[in-house]
Amino acid sequence: METRDLDTPAAVTVISSEEIKKSGAVNVDTLLAQQIGFNGMSYGPNGQEYGGSASRTKIRGLDKGTLVLVNGAPMNLLNYNAISNIPLDSIEKIEIVRGSNATLYGAEAMGGVINIITKKASGSAKTTISGTIGNYTDKWSVGHQNEYFSVYYDKDYYDEVNPQTRKFPYGEYASSSGSKKNNYNTLGKSRKESIFITGNIGKNLTLNYNHSKSDLNRFQITRSKAAADKLGTSYKYDDNRDTASLVYDDTSNKLKSVFSFNSRWFTSNQKKSNEKEFSVSGGSYKMFNITSDTQKGWSFNGDKDSLIAGIAIKRDFYQNYKYTFQKSDRTSLGLYTSYTHQFAPKFSATLGLRGEAINDFDTDQNVFLPQLQTLYKFNENLTWYTNIGKSFIMPAMNSQFYTTDKDAHNLKKSRGLKPQEGWTYETGMKKITNSSSLKLAVFNMDISNKFGWASEEELGIGTNTKA
Repeated sequence: METRDLDTPAAVTVISSEEIKKSGAVNVDTLLAQQIGFNGMSYGPNGQEYGGSASRTKIRGLDKGTLVLVNGAPMNLLNYNAISNIPLDSIEKIEIVRGSNATLYGAEAMGGVINIITKKASGSAKTTISGTIGNYTDKWSVGHQNEYFSVYYDKDYYDEVNPQTRKFPYGEYASSSGSKKNNYNTLGKSRKESIFITGNIGKNLTLNYNHSKSDLNRFQITRSKAAADKLGTSYKYDDNRDTASLVYDDTSNKLKSVFSFNSRWFTSNQKKSNEKEFSVSGGSYKMFNITSDTQKGWSFNGDKDSLIAGIAIKRDFYQNYKYTFQKSDRTSLGLYTSYTHQFAPKFSATLGLRGEAINDFDTDQNVFLPQLQTLYKFNENLTWYTNIGKSFIMPAMNSQFYTTDKDAHNLKKSRGLKPQEGWTYETGMKKITNSSSLKLAVFNMDISNKFGWASEEELGIGTNTKA
Protein backbone atom coordinates (compact mmCIF):
# COMPACT_ATOMS: atom_id res chain seq x y z
CA MET A 1 0.00 0.00 0.00
CA GLU A 2 1.31 3.44 -0.90
CA THR A 3 2.61 5.57 2.00
CA ARG A 4 4.75 8.69 2.39
CA ASP A 5 8.52 8.21 2.56
CA LEU A 6 8.64 9.85 6.02
CA ASP A 7 5.95 7.43 7.25
CA THR A 8 7.84 4.35 6.08
CA PRO A 9 10.24 2.73 8.60
CA ALA A 10 12.80 1.73 5.96
CA ALA A 11 15.38 3.23 3.59
CA VAL A 12 13.30 4.25 0.59
CA THR A 13 14.05 5.84 -2.79
CA VAL A 14 11.47 6.83 -5.40
CA ILE A 15 12.62 7.65 -8.95
CA SER A 16 10.00 9.69 -10.80
CA SER A 17 9.41 9.74 -14.57
CA GLU A 18 10.87 13.25 -14.71
CA GLU A 19 14.05 12.06 -12.97
CA ILE A 20 14.25 9.16 -15.40
CA LYS A 21 14.17 11.61 -18.35
CA LYS A 22 16.94 13.73 -16.85
CA SER A 23 19.15 10.76 -15.93
CA GLY A 24 20.48 10.06 -19.42
CA ALA A 25 20.04 6.32 -18.79
CA VAL A 26 19.41 4.05 -21.78
CA ASN A 27 17.70 1.30 -19.76
CA VAL A 28 16.79 0.33 -16.18
CA ASP A 29 20.25 -1.19 -15.58
CA THR A 30 22.08 2.08 -16.21
CA LEU A 31 19.42 4.01 -14.27
CA LEU A 32 19.77 1.93 -11.10
CA ALA A 33 23.56 2.03 -11.36
CA GLN A 34 23.27 5.75 -10.47
CA GLN A 35 21.50 5.02 -7.18
CA ILE A 36 23.17 4.86 -3.75
CA GLY A 37 23.80 1.35 -2.46
CA PHE A 38 23.54 -0.36 -5.87
CA ASN A 39 26.08 -2.52 -7.66
CA GLY A 40 25.49 -3.67 -11.21
CA MET A 41 26.88 -7.01 -12.40
CA SER A 42 27.10 -6.78 -16.19
CA TYR A 43 28.92 -9.01 -18.68
CA GLY A 44 28.55 -6.51 -21.49
CA PRO A 45 27.79 -2.83 -22.10
CA ASN A 46 24.63 -1.32 -20.55
CA GLY A 47 23.62 -4.46 -18.68
CA GLN A 48 24.06 -6.84 -21.63
CA GLU A 49 23.95 -10.46 -20.57
CA TYR A 50 26.51 -13.07 -21.46
CA GLY A 51 24.40 -15.92 -22.72
CA GLY A 52 23.29 -17.94 -19.70
CA SER A 53 25.41 -15.81 -17.39
CA ALA A 54 22.82 -13.30 -16.23
CA SER A 55 23.50 -9.66 -15.49
CA ARG A 56 21.83 -8.47 -12.30
CA THR A 57 21.39 -5.65 -9.83
CA LYS A 58 22.59 -5.99 -6.25
CA ILE A 59 21.38 -3.88 -3.33
CA ARG A 60 23.90 -3.35 -0.52
CA GLY A 61 26.37 -5.72 -2.16
CA LEU A 62 24.29 -8.87 -1.66
CA ASP A 63 24.25 -11.07 -4.76
CA LYS A 64 20.91 -12.79 -5.51
CA GLY A 65 19.26 -10.79 -2.72
CA THR A 66 17.20 -8.31 -4.74
CA LEU A 67 13.56 -8.97 -5.61
CA VAL A 68 12.30 -7.10 -8.69
CA LEU A 69 8.57 -6.51 -9.20
CA VAL A 70 6.75 -4.90 -12.12
CA ASN A 71 3.43 -3.50 -10.93
CA GLY A 72 3.69 -5.96 -8.04
CA ALA A 73 4.38 -9.03 -10.23
CA PRO A 74 7.73 -10.83 -9.52
CA MET A 75 10.31 -10.87 -12.34
CA ASN A 76 13.08 -12.99 -10.78
CA LEU A 77 14.10 -16.31 -12.36
CA LEU A 78 16.87 -18.59 -11.06
CA ASN A 79 17.34 -15.99 -8.28
CA TYR A 80 18.33 -13.35 -10.85
CA ASN A 81 16.45 -10.24 -11.93
CA ALA A 82 16.08 -9.21 -15.56
CA ILE A 83 15.37 -5.49 -15.46
CA SER A 84 16.70 -4.34 -18.84
CA ASN A 85 13.73 -6.00 -20.58
CA ILE A 86 11.34 -3.23 -19.48
CA PRO A 87 11.35 -0.31 -21.97
CA LEU A 88 12.46 2.78 -20.06
CA ASP A 89 9.79 5.00 -21.66
CA SER A 90 7.04 2.76 -20.24
CA ILE A 91 8.00 3.48 -16.61
CA GLU A 92 6.08 5.95 -14.47
CA LYS A 93 8.26 5.56 -11.38
CA ILE A 94 10.51 3.11 -9.56
CA GLU A 95 10.16 2.45 -5.83
CA ILE A 96 13.16 1.02 -3.98
CA VAL A 97 12.90 -0.31 -0.42
CA ARG A 98 16.26 -1.37 1.01
CA GLY A 99 16.76 -3.95 3.73
CA SER A 100 14.86 -7.05 4.81
CA ASN A 101 11.35 -7.08 3.33
CA ALA A 102 10.50 -10.78 3.40
CA THR A 103 7.40 -10.37 5.60
CA LEU A 104 5.36 -8.81 2.80
CA TYR A 105 7.30 -10.04 -0.24
CA GLY A 106 8.66 -13.51 0.61
CA ALA A 107 11.87 -15.04 -0.73
CA GLU A 108 14.75 -13.06 -2.30
CA ALA A 109 13.82 -9.78 -0.57
CA MET A 110 16.89 -9.98 1.66
CA GLY A 111 18.83 -7.00 0.31
CA GLY A 112 15.76 -5.09 -0.82
CA VAL A 113 12.85 -4.76 -3.22
CA ILE A 114 12.56 -2.84 -6.50
CA ASN A 115 9.01 -2.20 -7.72
CA ILE A 116 8.82 -0.85 -11.27
CA ILE A 117 5.49 0.91 -11.82
CA THR A 118 4.57 1.44 -15.46
CA LYS A 119 2.48 4.17 -17.05
CA LYS A 120 -1.24 3.53 -17.09
CA ALA A 121 -3.44 3.96 -20.12
CA SER A 122 -5.01 7.39 -19.67
CA GLY A 123 -5.47 10.80 -21.27
CA SER A 124 -5.36 11.81 -24.89
CA ALA A 125 -3.38 9.89 -27.50
CA LYS A 126 0.38 10.52 -27.46
CA THR A 127 3.23 8.94 -29.45
CA THR A 128 6.96 9.22 -28.70
CA ILE A 129 10.01 8.21 -30.75
CA SER A 130 13.60 8.26 -29.48
CA GLY A 131 17.02 6.99 -30.47
CA THR A 132 20.46 6.45 -28.89
CA ILE A 133 23.89 6.07 -30.50
CA GLY A 134 26.89 4.86 -28.52
CA ASN A 135 30.25 3.12 -28.79
CA TYR A 136 28.83 -0.32 -28.00
CA THR A 137 25.04 0.16 -27.99
CA ASP A 138 22.64 1.69 -30.50
CA LYS A 139 18.90 1.65 -29.89
CA TRP A 140 15.62 3.15 -30.95
CA SER A 141 12.29 3.27 -29.14
CA VAL A 142 8.69 4.04 -29.97
CA GLY A 143 5.71 4.35 -27.61
CA HIS A 144 2.02 5.09 -27.82
CA GLN A 145 -0.43 5.85 -25.04
CA ASN A 146 -4.18 6.57 -25.00
CA GLU A 147 -7.10 6.15 -22.60
CA TYR A 148 -7.54 2.43 -23.38
CA PHE A 149 -4.02 1.00 -23.67
CA SER A 150 -0.33 1.85 -23.95
CA VAL A 151 2.45 0.08 -25.85
CA TYR A 152 6.23 0.64 -25.81
CA TYR A 153 8.84 -1.01 -28.02
CA ASP A 154 12.66 -1.01 -27.79
CA LYS A 155 15.28 -2.44 -30.14
CA ASP A 156 18.93 -2.61 -29.07
CA TYR A 157 21.98 -3.31 -31.24
CA TYR A 158 25.18 -4.35 -29.44
CA ASP A 159 28.53 -3.99 -31.16
CA GLU A 160 31.42 -6.43 -30.81
CA VAL A 161 33.60 -6.21 -27.70
CA ASN A 162 36.84 -7.82 -28.81
CA PRO A 163 39.82 -9.16 -26.78
CA GLN A 164 41.92 -6.12 -27.70
CA THR A 165 39.54 -3.77 -25.86
CA ARG A 166 38.06 -5.96 -23.16
CA LYS A 167 39.03 -9.44 -22.00
CA PHE A 168 37.08 -12.04 -20.05
CA PRO A 169 39.73 -14.46 -18.75
CA TYR A 170 38.49 -17.63 -17.11
CA GLY A 171 41.94 -18.11 -15.60
CA GLU A 172 44.67 -20.65 -16.14
CA TYR A 173 43.79 -24.32 -15.87
CA ALA A 174 45.33 -27.70 -16.66
CA SER A 175 44.10 -29.57 -19.73
CA SER A 176 43.80 -33.37 -19.87
CA SER A 177 47.32 -33.48 -21.34
CA GLY A 178 48.67 -31.51 -18.39
CA SER A 179 49.54 -28.38 -20.38
CA LYS A 180 48.53 -24.97 -19.08
CA LYS A 181 45.81 -23.16 -20.98
CA ASN A 182 43.81 -19.95 -20.75
CA ASN A 183 40.30 -19.08 -21.90
CA TYR A 184 39.43 -15.68 -23.34
CA ASN A 185 35.97 -14.61 -24.42
CA THR A 186 34.71 -11.87 -26.68
CA LEU A 187 31.17 -10.59 -27.21
CA GLY A 188 29.97 -10.63 -30.80
CA LYS A 189 27.43 -8.43 -32.54
CA SER A 190 24.05 -9.00 -30.85
CA ARG A 191 20.59 -7.54 -30.67
CA LYS A 192 17.58 -7.48 -28.39
CA GLU A 193 13.98 -6.31 -28.72
CA SER A 194 11.45 -5.68 -25.96
CA ILE A 195 7.78 -4.75 -25.88
CA PHE A 196 5.54 -3.78 -22.97
CA ILE A 197 1.75 -3.49 -23.29
CA THR A 198 -0.77 -2.45 -20.65
CA GLY A 199 -4.52 -2.08 -20.92
CA ASN A 200 -7.47 -1.17 -18.73
CA ILE A 201 -9.97 -4.03 -18.49
CA GLY A 202 -12.22 -2.53 -15.85
CA LYS A 203 -12.35 0.18 -13.21
CA ASN A 204 -9.67 -1.42 -11.01
CA LEU A 205 -8.35 -4.18 -13.30
CA THR A 206 -5.22 -3.89 -15.45
CA LEU A 207 -3.59 -6.37 -17.81
CA ASN A 208 0.18 -6.14 -18.44
CA TYR A 209 2.36 -8.05 -20.91
CA ASN A 210 6.12 -7.90 -21.48
CA HIS A 211 8.07 -9.83 -24.13
CA SER A 212 11.77 -9.72 -24.89
CA LYS A 213 13.88 -11.62 -27.39
CA SER A 214 17.68 -11.57 -27.43
CA ASP A 215 20.04 -12.94 -30.07
CA LEU A 216 23.46 -12.96 -28.40
CA ASN A 217 26.80 -14.10 -29.81
CA ARG A 218 30.19 -14.70 -28.24
CA PHE A 219 33.45 -16.40 -29.17
CA GLN A 220 35.80 -18.27 -26.85
CA ILE A 221 39.53 -18.69 -27.53
CA THR A 222 41.46 -21.39 -25.72
CA ARG A 223 45.17 -20.61 -25.88
CA SER A 224 48.14 -22.38 -24.33
CA LYS A 225 51.57 -20.87 -23.80
CA ALA A 226 52.48 -22.35 -27.18
CA ALA A 227 51.05 -19.85 -29.67
CA ALA A 228 50.23 -22.58 -32.16
CA ASP A 229 47.90 -24.33 -29.71
CA LYS A 230 44.74 -22.35 -30.26
CA LEU A 231 41.11 -23.47 -30.50
CA GLY A 232 37.95 -21.45 -30.87
CA THR A 233 34.28 -22.05 -30.06
CA SER A 234 31.39 -19.93 -31.32
CA TYR A 235 28.25 -19.59 -29.19
CA LYS A 236 24.79 -18.41 -30.23
CA TYR A 237 22.09 -17.77 -27.65
CA ASP A 238 18.35 -17.44 -28.24
CA ASP A 239 16.72 -15.95 -25.17
CA ASN A 240 12.94 -15.47 -25.01
CA ARG A 241 11.19 -14.07 -21.93
CA ASP A 242 7.50 -13.45 -21.36
CA THR A 243 5.72 -11.95 -18.38
CA ALA A 244 1.98 -11.40 -18.09
CA SER A 245 0.13 -10.08 -15.05
CA LEU A 246 -3.44 -9.29 -14.09
CA VAL A 247 -3.61 -6.65 -11.35
CA TYR A 248 -6.71 -5.75 -9.35
CA ASP A 249 -6.15 -2.65 -7.23
CA ASP A 250 -9.08 -1.22 -5.25
CA THR A 251 -7.44 1.55 -3.21
CA SER A 252 -10.69 2.70 -1.60
CA ASN A 253 -11.19 -0.73 0.00
CA LYS A 254 -7.45 -1.41 0.43
CA LEU A 255 -7.66 -4.61 -1.60
CA LYS A 256 -4.97 -5.64 -4.07
CA SER A 257 -4.50 -8.88 -5.98
CA VAL A 258 -1.82 -9.85 -8.50
CA PHE A 259 -1.85 -12.95 -10.70
CA SER A 260 1.22 -13.35 -12.92
CA PHE A 261 3.06 -15.72 -15.27
CA ASN A 262 6.82 -15.35 -15.79
CA SER A 263 8.80 -17.55 -18.21
CA ARG A 264 12.16 -17.90 -19.93
CA TRP A 265 13.05 -20.17 -22.85
CA PHE A 266 16.83 -20.12 -23.30
CA THR A 267 18.73 -22.06 -25.98
CA SER A 268 22.53 -22.24 -26.09
CA ASN A 269 24.13 -23.38 -29.37
CA GLN A 270 27.84 -23.95 -29.90
CA LYS A 271 30.21 -24.78 -32.76
CA LYS A 272 33.93 -25.49 -32.48
CA SER A 273 36.34 -24.16 -35.08
CA ASN A 274 36.66 -27.60 -36.69
CA GLU A 275 32.87 -28.16 -36.87
CA LYS A 276 30.43 -27.05 -39.58
CA GLU A 277 27.10 -26.96 -37.73
CA PHE A 278 25.88 -25.57 -34.40
CA SER A 279 24.56 -28.01 -31.80
CA VAL A 280 22.50 -27.50 -28.65
CA SER A 281 24.66 -27.34 -25.51
CA GLY A 282 23.86 -28.36 -21.95
CA GLY A 283 23.17 -24.78 -20.95
CA SER A 284 19.75 -24.74 -22.63
CA TYR A 285 16.65 -24.67 -20.45
CA LYS A 286 13.06 -23.61 -20.06
CA MET A 287 11.48 -22.42 -16.84
CA PHE A 288 8.48 -20.54 -15.56
CA ASN A 289 6.67 -19.48 -12.41
CA ILE A 290 3.02 -18.72 -11.70
CA THR A 291 2.24 -16.42 -8.78
CA SER A 292 -0.92 -15.34 -7.01
CA ASP A 293 -0.70 -12.73 -4.23
CA THR A 294 -3.75 -11.14 -2.59
CA GLN A 295 -3.72 -8.72 0.34
CA LYS A 296 -6.33 -6.72 2.25
CA GLY A 297 -5.86 -3.72 4.51
CA TRP A 298 -7.93 -2.41 7.42
CA SER A 299 -7.75 0.79 9.49
CA PHE A 300 -8.65 1.22 13.17
CA ASN A 301 -8.62 3.85 15.87
CA GLY A 302 -9.42 6.72 13.56
CA ASP A 303 -6.90 5.56 10.92
CA LYS A 304 -4.09 5.63 13.50
CA ASP A 305 -3.67 1.84 13.49
CA SER A 306 -3.65 -0.46 10.45
CA LEU A 307 -3.52 -4.14 9.55
CA ILE A 308 -2.48 -5.86 6.33
CA ALA A 309 -3.02 -9.59 5.76
CA GLY A 310 -2.40 -11.65 2.67
CA ILE A 311 -1.85 -15.01 1.03
CA ALA A 312 0.69 -15.82 -1.69
CA ILE A 313 0.96 -19.00 -3.79
CA LYS A 314 3.82 -19.63 -6.20
CA ARG A 315 4.65 -22.52 -8.54
CA ASP A 316 8.12 -22.83 -10.15
CA PHE A 317 9.32 -25.25 -12.85
CA TYR A 318 12.71 -25.82 -14.50
CA GLN A 319 13.90 -28.28 -17.18
CA ASN A 320 17.10 -28.62 -19.17
CA TYR A 321 16.63 -29.05 -22.94
CA LYS A 322 19.59 -31.36 -23.50
CA TYR A 323 19.49 -33.40 -20.30
CA THR A 324 15.74 -33.90 -19.96
CA PHE A 325 16.16 -35.79 -16.68
CA GLN A 326 17.41 -32.53 -15.18
CA LYS A 327 14.15 -30.95 -14.09
CA SER A 328 12.78 -29.61 -10.85
CA ASP A 329 9.68 -27.99 -9.44
CA ARG A 330 8.76 -26.03 -6.35
CA THR A 331 5.47 -24.91 -4.79
CA SER A 332 5.34 -22.24 -2.08
CA LEU A 333 2.45 -21.17 0.14
CA GLY A 334 2.90 -18.02 2.17
CA LEU A 335 0.63 -16.43 4.79
CA TYR A 336 1.58 -12.98 6.05
CA THR A 337 0.35 -10.13 8.20
CA SER A 338 1.63 -6.72 9.28
CA TYR A 339 0.08 -4.68 12.10
CA THR A 340 0.96 -1.06 12.91
CA HIS A 341 0.01 0.44 16.29
CA GLN A 342 0.41 4.08 17.25
CA PHE A 343 1.53 4.19 20.89
CA ALA A 344 1.77 7.98 20.96
CA PRO A 345 1.24 10.84 18.49
CA LYS A 346 4.94 10.71 17.55
CA PHE A 347 5.71 6.99 17.99
CA SER A 348 4.42 3.88 16.20
CA ALA A 349 5.59 0.29 15.78
CA THR A 350 4.91 -2.40 13.17
CA LEU A 351 5.01 -6.14 13.79
CA GLY A 352 5.15 -8.37 10.74
CA LEU A 353 4.92 -12.17 10.52
CA ARG A 354 5.16 -14.53 7.57
CA GLY A 355 5.09 -18.30 7.29
CA GLU A 356 6.24 -20.14 4.17
CA ALA A 357 5.58 -23.82 3.48
CA ILE A 358 7.72 -24.92 0.51
CA ASN A 359 7.33 -28.23 -1.30
CA ASP A 360 10.63 -28.58 -3.14
CA PHE A 361 12.10 -31.08 -5.60
CA ASP A 362 15.20 -31.31 -3.43
CA THR A 363 14.21 -30.71 0.20
CA ASP A 364 10.93 -29.41 1.65
CA GLN A 365 11.23 -26.31 3.82
CA ASN A 366 9.16 -24.47 6.42
CA VAL A 367 10.29 -20.90 7.05
CA PHE A 368 9.08 -18.46 9.73
CA LEU A 369 9.89 -14.77 9.20
CA PRO A 370 9.32 -12.12 11.89
CA GLN A 371 9.90 -8.38 11.48
CA LEU A 372 9.78 -5.44 13.90
CA GLN A 373 9.86 -1.79 12.78
CA THR A 374 9.56 1.42 14.79
CA LEU A 375 9.04 5.03 13.68
CA TYR A 376 9.50 8.19 15.74
CA LYS A 377 8.45 11.56 14.28
CA PHE A 378 10.35 14.53 15.66
CA ASN A 379 8.25 16.75 13.41
CA GLU A 380 6.61 16.67 9.98
CA ASN A 381 10.01 16.73 8.24
CA LEU A 382 12.25 14.60 10.50
CA THR A 383 11.82 10.92 11.48
CA TRP A 384 13.91 8.16 13.02
CA TYR A 385 13.25 4.48 12.30
CA THR A 386 14.48 0.99 13.16
CA ASN A 387 13.97 -2.14 11.09
CA ILE A 388 14.82 -5.66 12.32
CA GLY A 389 13.76 -8.61 10.20
CA LYS A 390 14.57 -12.10 9.04
CA SER A 391 14.64 -13.02 5.36
CA PHE A 392 15.64 -15.97 3.19
CA ILE A 393 16.56 -17.08 -0.33
CA MET A 394 15.87 -20.56 -1.70
CA PRO A 395 18.56 -22.35 -3.77
CA ALA A 396 18.25 -21.70 -7.50
CA MET A 397 16.06 -24.19 -9.35
CA ASN A 398 19.01 -25.59 -11.32
CA SER A 399 21.42 -25.84 -8.36
CA GLN A 400 20.55 -29.50 -7.64
CA PHE A 401 22.22 -30.67 -10.84
CA TYR A 402 25.93 -31.32 -10.71
CA THR A 403 26.39 -34.21 -13.16
CA THR A 404 25.47 -34.96 -16.78
CA ASP A 405 25.31 -38.69 -15.98
CA LYS A 406 21.65 -39.78 -15.62
CA ASP A 407 22.42 -42.78 -13.40
CA ALA A 408 24.63 -40.71 -11.10
CA HIS A 409 21.94 -38.04 -11.02
CA ASN A 410 19.28 -40.54 -9.95
CA LEU A 411 21.52 -41.96 -7.24
CA LYS A 412 22.49 -38.55 -5.86
CA LYS A 413 19.43 -36.52 -6.68
CA SER A 414 19.14 -34.77 -3.34
CA ARG A 415 21.83 -32.36 -2.20
CA GLY A 416 19.90 -31.23 0.86
CA LEU A 417 20.64 -27.56 0.17
CA LYS A 418 19.28 -25.27 2.86
CA PRO A 419 17.86 -21.80 2.23
CA GLN A 420 20.16 -18.85 2.73
CA GLU A 421 18.78 -17.12 5.83
CA GLY A 422 19.73 -13.96 7.62
CA TRP A 423 18.78 -11.17 10.00
CA THR A 424 19.06 -7.51 9.06
CA TYR A 425 19.46 -4.89 11.80
CA GLU A 426 19.00 -1.31 10.62
CA THR A 427 18.42 2.16 11.97
CA GLY A 428 18.21 5.45 10.12
CA MET A 429 17.03 9.04 10.02
CA LYS A 430 15.25 11.04 7.30
CA LYS A 431 14.87 14.77 6.92
CA ILE A 432 12.77 15.76 3.91
CA THR A 433 11.55 19.25 3.01
CA ASN A 434 10.13 20.78 -0.16
CA SER A 435 13.61 21.72 -1.37
CA SER A 436 15.98 19.07 0.06
CA SER A 437 16.32 15.63 1.61
CA LEU A 438 18.91 14.06 3.89
CA LYS A 439 18.88 10.34 4.70
CA LEU A 440 21.22 8.26 6.85
CA ALA A 441 21.06 4.49 7.34
CA VAL A 442 23.31 2.11 9.28
CA PHE A 443 22.72 -1.62 8.87
CA ASN A 444 24.19 -5.04 9.54
CA MET A 445 23.31 -8.30 7.77
CA ASP A 446 24.01 -11.57 9.59
CA ILE A 447 23.64 -14.39 7.02
CA SER A 448 23.91 -18.17 7.44
CA ASN A 449 24.13 -20.87 4.73
CA LYS A 450 25.24 -18.15 2.33
CA PHE A 451 25.38 -19.00 -1.38
CA GLY A 452 28.77 -18.02 -2.72
CA TRP A 453 31.42 -18.69 -5.33
CA ALA A 454 34.38 -21.02 -4.83
CA SER A 455 37.14 -22.37 -7.06
CA GLU A 456 37.57 -26.07 -7.80
CA GLU A 457 40.76 -25.95 -5.75
CA GLU A 458 38.90 -24.60 -2.71
CA LEU A 459 36.28 -27.33 -3.06
CA GLY A 460 38.89 -30.05 -3.46
CA ILE A 461 37.66 -31.00 -6.94
CA GLY A 462 40.24 -32.26 -9.41
CA THR A 463 40.15 -31.54 -13.14
CA ASN A 464 39.09 -35.10 -13.95
CA THR A 465 36.44 -35.33 -11.24
CA LYS A 466 32.75 -35.05 -12.10
CA ALA A 467 31.03 -32.61 -9.75
